[in-house]
Amino acid sequence: MACPIRVEKTASRRALPGMRRAAESDSEIIARPAAGLAAALNDVLDDAAAMPQLEALVIVDESTEIIDRGLLARVRSALANSPSAIVGAIGGSGITSIAWWDHPERFGSLRCVPEGMGGLELAVSGIVSPDRRAGVNEVDIVDGSILALSPWAVRSTRFDDALGPVLDALAADLCFQARAAEGRVAVAELGVIRHRRQIEPSERGRWIEAYEAFGRKWEPRWGPVVANQDLETAS
Repeated sequence: MACPIRVEKTASRRALPGMRRAAESDSEIIARPAAGLAAALNDVLDDAAAMPQLEALVIVDESTEIIDRGLLARVRSALANSPSAIVGAIGGSGITSIAWWDHPERFGSLRCVPEGMGGLELAVSGIVSPDRRAGVNEVDIVDGSILALSPWAVRSTRFDDALGPVLDALAADLCFQARAAEGRVAVAELGVIRHRRQIEPSERGRWIEAYEAFGRKWEPRWGPVVANQDLETAS
C-alpha cells in the first residue's frame, strides 16, 4: 500500500492509521512526501513494478481512511474475479470527463465526511442497473480516493504529470490508459471514508485546467468532453 503525502497532518490522521489497520503480515507500506503528485505516484509504481511477488498495489489518498480490516482480501478477490486492471470504491460508466459524479450511471459506494461540518457524514452511492450485480461492476473511471492496481497496471500505466496535481484528473487518465490497452476498470465494496475539505479558489483554477487538459488528450479517442465545471464535489 502507498500514500503520497502532501499534507503530513492529514495523512497522519486519515490514511496512515487505516493503512496500518488493513495491512497484512507481508504488506509493505510506502509513505513519502509528494512535492509533485504525479511524479511521486510514478515513483511508487516504479518501486512496486520491481517487486517480483507483487499481487496488487493499493494507492490511498492522504484524505482517505480505510475502515475495513479485510480490504486487501476484497482487492485480491476483485482483481482475480473480474479480472480488472484497476479497482476503486466508486465510479461511473459512459463518461468522457474527469467528473464521474456528474453522470447518472454510477456504481459502488463511498462514505464522505466534509471537514468543518460538525461530523456530518454523507453516503455517495452508485446506481445498480438491473443488468448489474452488487459488488464488483465494470466502469469507465473510478474515484481517486483509493486505487487498487493489478501487476499489469502497475507495469503498464503511468500518471500524467501534464494534468497537474489534480487527483481526479490523474485517476481518470490512468483508467483511460488501462481501457485503451484493453484493460478493465471496476468498482468493488472496499470500506473507505473520504474526509473532504473545502476547495480553495486557487485549486478550482487548477481543477479546470486539468479538466480541459484531460479533454484535449482523450477527445480524439473517446469523443467530446462534457462541458461541466461544477466543482462542488471535486477532490
